[in-house]
Amino acid sequence: MTTKALILVIISMFLISCRNGVDHDRIPVEKIVNSNIERTWDYNPIVGWQTKSNLDSGMVKVVVDSLVKLLSEHRAITNDFTSFLIVEDTYLIYEKYFGNGSQDKLHSIKSVTKSITSLLIAKAIELELIDTVDQKISDFFPEYFDNVNDSLKEKITIKHLLTMSAGFKWNNFGGKYRSGWDLYNGNRNEYLITQTVIESNPGEIFNYNSGLSHMLSGIITKKSGMSTEQFAEKYLFDSLGITNYKWTKDRKGYNLGNSELFLTSLDMAKIGLLVLKNGFWYDKQLIDPAYINEMLYPHIKTAGIGEKYSEYYGYQWWVKNYRDVIINFGAGYGGQYIFVIPKFDLVLVFTTNWQKSNSSFKPLELIERLVDLMIE
Repeated sequence: MTTKALILVIISMFLISCRNGVDHDRIPVEKIVNSNIERTWDYNPIVGWQTKSNLDSGMVKVVVDSLVKLLSEHRAITNDFTSFLIVEDTYLIYEKYFGNGSQDKLHSIKSVTKSITSLLIAKAIELELIDTVDQKISDFFPEYFDNVNDSLKEKITIKHLLTMSAGFKWNNFGGKYRSGWDLYNGNRNEYLITQTVIESNPGEIFNYNSGLSHMLSGIITKKSGMSTEQFAEKYLFDSLGITNYKWTKDRKGYNLGNSELFLTSLDMAKIGLLVLKNGFWYDKQLIDPAYINEMLYPHIKTAGIGEKYSEYYGYQWWVKNYRDVIINFGAGYGGQYIFVIPKFDLVLVFTTNWQKSNSSFKPLELIERLVDLMIE
């Protein structure tokens, strides 16, 4: 390990030791940064995924068969799942498509988009477009604060956006109340700052807010001079070999930071693998491992309906503790998921036809079943 890598490990461990606000006795914290930082993989998945049979896998056949059986039984009732993939280490060990799903099929990954936006914030920090996650949003949108007389709004930072704790009166979990944000014809970031009420101190309370994720996209665009899609292509997607995608824009031409990125299931798996490997891809570090540590850390307890997903939230990634196994995941409406399970070196991807789906939480049940089988 080089001196630089060792310093990153020390910094990450120091950051973990200094956090507060979370009951550490209730959730173990994985040490995400490890010796994989500078280990070149056997192959690069962008030239085509290599497969591994169950005979060569740590994930025994009975576990895979059990999950597939449960998924098939559920699909016989709902007919909504379109793909299910499992990656172990860097190898594709299971790939199944249903209905109109296929390797080339683009899926609206819904709010999993938020989790990818978080990775782009890491790149913006690395490029010094953003100082730190503690930088105030008033630094980026000073023009919107000219007529705002609210000291609480002036305290909001990037970290508060990432952890869904900015304090706005807002909860659109499941696409519900957004305080008129969706219908606003002007700049939605301006609406969030000037026309949305603050009801709690920033950093205190989790309140699921897609407007915060979209503001992250606006910050990337403003500071980079590129659309978020162009930024993602240059600094992330190209390195991962992600070429087949589309990203919806709002009325003002800003890519939605919260939703409507369309990816294939295999490319969703690449995102999960990048996170599983601490931001490392094949032979280079794409994302600062210290940021990955922070992104997957249980920064805040979720409240109310958010607990249906998980008790904790990181930087636009959910953090679940099931039977002392940490499960990090991006989740989207209707059952779109990227699961990352460091303990088992696994990434799992689920997609559904979200317009007909009744399966928003079914993959979570399947993941819990996976954990049960792996540790029994």
